[in-house]
Amino acid sequence: SEFFFYGSECRDDVIIINCENVEDPEVLGTFGATGMIHDVGVSEGIAYLACMQNGLKIINVINPEQPEELATIETEDKAFGVEIAGDLLFVAEYEAGLRIYNIEDPNNIAELGSLDTPGRAKDVVVVGEFAYLADGAEGFRVIDISDPANPAETGSLRIQADAWCVTVEDNVAYVGGYHQNLYLIDVSDPENPQEISSVWGAGHPLGIAIQ
Repeated sequence: SEFFFYGSECRDDVIIINCENVEDPEVLGTFGATGMIHDVGVSEGIAYLACMQNGLKIINVINPEQPEELATIETEDKAFGVEIAGDLLFVAEYEAGLRIYNIEDPNNIAELGSLDTPGRAKDVVVVGEFAYLADGAEGFRVIDISDPANPAETGSLRIQADAWCVTVEDNVAYVGGYHQNLYLIDVSDPENPQEISSVWGAGHPLGIAIQ
């Protein structure tokens, strides 16, 4: 079955929906997260909830009708965005920057590495050996994660807005600015990201998807 995990800042729970029949989606279960949910990542039957000031919630959703909390991780600051890459969980933790966790054992999650960025990290996406971070008023950052225990910034770019969300495809980063533009950034040279263009009037993008 195809499941959709829905979390909302306006609700304190995650709704698990079976979307196998797109004409008749079915709510299978819910989980009360006790706090706003800003982002959700799912891997191998485990959901990772970014619950802002309430940290990370780790939820077993193998049985979607009866989700079960495995653990709560107290983050250094607000957990805004999550990204899963293999056995690693990348978290945009607001003023604490980027945090990297080893999730090989969901019952024993440990912080592996971190990088305190100058802004307020709100979103992160991982492609290959690089993490791309939307770092609020300090703009867009490229981080080398080839050694996840010691992430290192390789390049950055200030934009004319708070960088709020980001996705990357074909060496182009798409960065949403708070109440401002959508920025397209060339990241083919990770040491020197360059703005390609921008789209004015994109409103307040909370997320970006590419088809």
